[in-house]
Amino acid sequence: MDIRYKNTIAFLSGYADRTISEIKQEMAIVRRRNYPPPTGTINTPINASGEASRSLEKVSIENGLNIEGNSYIEKVDEGTRTENTTKKDILRWMTDKNIKVKDINGKVLEQTQARRENLANLIVSTLLENGIRRTSFLTDIIDKSNQRLTGIENSVAQDVEDNIEAILLKYGYKEKGNEFTIE
Repeated sequence: MDIRYKNTIAFLSGYADRTISEIKQEMAIVRRRNYPPPTGTINTPINASGEASRSLEKVSIENGLNIEGNSYIEKVDEGTRTENTTKKDILRWMTDKNIKVKDINGKVLEQTQARRENLANLIVSTLLENGIRRTSFLTDIIDKSNQRLTGIENSVAQDVEDNIEAILLKYGYKEKGNEFTIE
C-alpha cells in the first residue's frame, strides 16, 4: 500500500507557484547596486536579460517539490567570489544590461568596440578581485514566504489520517485482524 501525500503536495504546489511569482517580480525591480570603480553604480533589474526568470521552475521530487533555477540567481543573492568570468561574458552582460561606457564624470562616451572591451577587461579584473556583492533579495523572499507555510499542518494531518494503515505497515507494524502490532 503506497502512502499518498496529495493534500501536502497540493499545499506545497501552491506555495511554490506563489514563491516563483514573487522571485520573478523581485528580479524585475530596478535596483541600485554600488561597486568600486570601474564598475560604479548599476541601476538595472537583476533579470535584465530574462534568462534567470525563465529558468525558474517547480520540480517534483520524491514526496515533495523543489524550486530550481539558474545558479546565477543564488550567486547574486549570496554574493560570490568570481574565478571564471571572461571578457566575452562581460560584453554579453553589458549588452543585456545596456551598460554604457562613461568618463570619470559620468558623461556617456561614444560606444566604440575598443572602449567596451576595455571596460569589460576592467570589470573582469574587478570581479576577480572583489566578486559579486550580496543582494539578499532571494533570502528575503524565502524568509517572508515561510510565514505562508502556516496551515501546512492541516494538509499533513489529513494525509496521515488518510494513510495511517500504510504508514504503520511501512514502519514495521503487522496487521492482525483490526489491530496493528509491532513485532
